[in-house]
Amino acid sequence: MAISCLAGSAFGASSTNVLIIFADDLGYGDVGCYGATNVATPNVDSLAQNGMRFTQAYTPSSTCSQSRVSMLSGRYWWRSPLHPPTGVIHPAGPNALLERGVVALPTLFQQKGYNTAAFGKWHLGVGYGDSHSERYDWSRPTIEGGPLDVGFDHFFGLAANVVNEPDFYIENDKFYMRGSNDVVTVNSGSSVDPWSEDVRFEHDEVGGDTLAKAVEYIESSDTNQPLFVYFASTVPHKPITPAAEFVGSSDCGLYGDFIHELDGQVGALLDALRTTGRLDNTLIVFTSDNGAVVSTSEAHATQWGLEPMWEAYSAGHRSNGELRAGKHAVYDGGSRIPFIVCWSNHIPADVTDDRLFCLTDVLASFTDLLDVPVPESAIDSISFLPVWTGESTASPRSEVPTRSPNAIYSIRQGKWKYIEHDPGNPTGRVTENTDQLYDLDADPGETQNLFALHPEVAAPLKEALIPLKAALNEGVPFQLAPSISGGQITLRHPVRQTYRYDILTTESLNDPDWQEVSEGIAASNGVMVVTVSMDDATNRFYLVKESNDGIGFNIWSDSFEGTINTNWTEYVQGAGASVTQAGGQLVMDTGIPAGSAQAALSTTNSADGTMTTFNGEKLYNFYDHPVSARFDIASISGTNGSGRNIFFFTVGDDADGKYNPQANALDDGIGFRLEHQGDPSAWRIICQALDGAAANGGTVADLNGLPTAITYTLDGTQATIELEGTTSTGGDSVLTETLADYSANISGYTLAFGALNYGTVTEKTVVTLDAVSIEVME
Repeated sequence: MAISCLAGSAFGASSTNVLIIFADDLGYGDVGCYGATNVATPNVDSLAQNGMRFTQAYTPSSTCSQSRVSMLSGRYWWRSPLHPPTGVIHPAGPNALLERGVVALPTLFQQKGYNTAAFGKWHLGVGYGDSHSERYDWSRPTIEGGPLDVGFDHFFGLAANVVNEPDFYIENDKFYMRGSNDVVTVNSGSSVDPWSEDVRFEHDEVGGDTLAKAVEYIESSDTNQPLFVYFASTVPHKPITPAAEFVGSSDCGLYGDFIHELDGQVGALLDALRTTGRLDNTLIVFTSDNGAVVSTSEAHATQWGLEPMWEAYSAGHRSNGELRAGKHAVYDGGSRIPFIVCWSNHIPADVTDDRLFCLTDVLASFTDLLDVPVPESAIDSISFLPVWTGESTASPRSEVPTRSPNAIYSIRQGKWKYIEHDPGNPTGRVTENTDQLYDLDADPGETQNLFALHPEVAAPLKEALIPLKAALNEGVPFQLAPSISGGQITLRHPVRQTYRYDILTTESLNDPDWQEVSEGIAASNGVMVVTVSMDDATNRFYLVKESNDGIGFNIWSDSFEGTINTNWTEYVQGAGASVTQAGGQLVMDTGIPAGSAQAALSTTNSADGTMTTFNGEKLYNFYDHPVSARFDIASISGTNGSGRNIFFFTVGDDADGKYNPQANALDDGIGFRLEHQGDPSAWRIICQALDGAAANGGTVADLNGLPTAITYTLDGTQATIELEGTTSTGGDSVLTETLADYSANISGYTLAFGALNYGTVTEKTVVTLDAVSIEVME
């Protein structure tokens, strides 16, 4: 269906309607105007034909919640004090990501008299409160911290993805069609049951249901009042479930059919604007949160449930075009996105623009449209309105940084893109976590790493990342009003109740000179009261830095990701065995030298795996959810007798609640142990697979001494072991091991690590760790 975005007459921006269509996991090459030939997207293509298509538009991260909070807040997602440092948020989140005090994009429109509405996928967290149970008690009559609390007058959609809990719709701040006496039940494991099974949505109906509500809203709204509509489609995020009328409509299977459904959504929204006389008076943005999920082999597709992506790839469809990799990755296939803007009589038709653009720039562009100041919180937003309208030929943005969901930083500047190696990052994406430099003009597929050839290019790009990395979890500085100058302010705790904080101040955000004004402030029950001396200076900005020992520095990192952090418990076995945290270290003491004894930290879940959840799903096993575990080892003490001093890490299913793979307590799973036997300087790594308590395995490698850090990554049947501070006797620092496939036998997901005596040792085993990070990947 052809449209015209240039058919109307000129009008004032103050009455301009705005429609943002935000696709979910739509790749750079998934639509016709960006090169797709196996799918038909006439409605999206018409927007490009009648507007401006950006070829160098980026999202600050290659996953969902990071991109959404960045666009709606106008700041890079890693500044958020509430977003986890890695991975997307659970549908119930760590808290509402758009925290109180941050001026979000819909608020700006609401304050200018617009009717504001959001439809589809939220995935920005909900809830204010001091505990998880308080924030995400879905049984309460209303939902706090959602769309209505950040500037939307109306909302219809779902908390996150269609596979996440709760799997029934939310309208405004209540569950759709819920009566005053209807009971919502929150079960252990965070599953949510509605008052009636009839209100659960079907996966293939969500796209149509949310679209119908958006069309109804546009058609029923007063045409004398401007609209701001944010349509956050659930398409084409997996599961790939196109509506019945689109099945079989493409040449590349269900994935192509799903793209057709997305294009149909665009057409229906344009029709609603046209029939209400608004189309010629609406600024339309079409974009995506990140790149597409791709699968380039049948085995990979089968392992990860990506058969529709493999079918599309086999048919010749390239979701991310010539770009490398896809969603989750630090490469452009994950973070470069389609971005189209169309506005009658204001944006020239059929223009392709190659200037750098970031999703955070949407907010400042609209403050320009509304003729209002950019909020102080939108620290990373730059207006592109003069670019869109053709009034400026300059490039407002000189660089675009990204931080992948696996904490890998990159920066794009001109034709160059630099990816930074972080030796302290425990990510299992070892290929990505290396120093890399690409000339994207000559090599858009990022195939030729030029880092070693151009150190003079890489060095300033690495330096440019320093202040951006320092912003991790700092939040946004807040300005004190003169009326409370020198007084007391109450801040809601942004991260953890047990951490301590430093308060810093500066007179300018453009050239900040941060000075410490209060240190070592303890939070209590999620609220901390901060008293600062301001003298007579009222035009100052303040920020809160998380601290344990010095500004912004944490010695101990208990970064158990997702929702599993609350499920770790001490497990000790043997006289005097203990697990203690002190002085920034974790000490696991077996307590006795004779016989088998251990001290461990472990997850707790039932034999069928129902108690532990991750991203709304059961943690079945590492074949479904890869796991990466990094341990910074301070020391392992003890003297061997006839036995061994052991530090172990296990993952698997243990019906008995024991975590000793050497004694076959795991029913099914994989255990790795770092041990020395005989000569205390002779260390080795053992892999042991357990199939119904029948053990097999052996030595992976002998080592040149004790590592200072070790990382285990389990991804299906592949194990990767990274050594730091030592190598194997063969000279390798990265070891790989192919594991037996026991996925059919493992019903639960337990994680454990600890110290172990095996046999009789002369002195008990004590393992001391400086830090540990366990990451369960989506």
